[in-house]
Amino acid sequence: IPGDWIHYNLGMGYLLRREYQEAAGEFEIARRLNWNNISAHWRLGQTLEQTGAPDDALAAYSVACDLDRTHAGVRHAIGRALLERIRARGSDRQQQAPAARERDLEQAIRHLKDAATLAPNQADYFFDLATAYHTAHRAKEALIAIQGALLINPDNAEYKVFLASLQQQLSDPSGV
Repeated sequence: IPGDWIHYNLGMGYLLRREYQEAAGEFEIARRLNWNNISAHWRLGQTLEQTGAPDDALAAYSVACDLDRTHAGVRHAIGRALLERIRARGSDRQQQAPAARERDLEQAIRHLKDAATLAPNQADYFFDLATAYHTAHRAKEALIAIQGALLINPDNAEYKVFLASLQQQLSDPSGV
């Protein structure tokens, strides 16, 4: 096993045990040993999200995406992280400039849409895309995305509640 994969596997062990600082250290070593190790960048991003470093996570995800734009998991992670940044800045009273919020939201939608296209059997990708559209006040597109999630996982209660909420919103012209 090449050295980068030894450190990657160690990082995965730490990640599974929720030892995030140790995991981040191992993923960092793995990516330094082999900058083209997409998985090391991706998992480093996931680990950094867990440690409360969303901007650093996005930077790691971006490197992975630059290395492989067709990696659905990476595209999904970027979209989710951007949505989380929008939520965090809105709830922390740390007002995000409207232009920056709009840019983050459009990038999130683009990445989530690509992720759903690249991995059309991942219901959560469609659900997160629906959430992004809803955040952007694009209820009709959100409806299409949540229907996609329900086609894959028709018994998911969270998806059903989201669908009902969107249908209510669309039936009330003042709610769109």
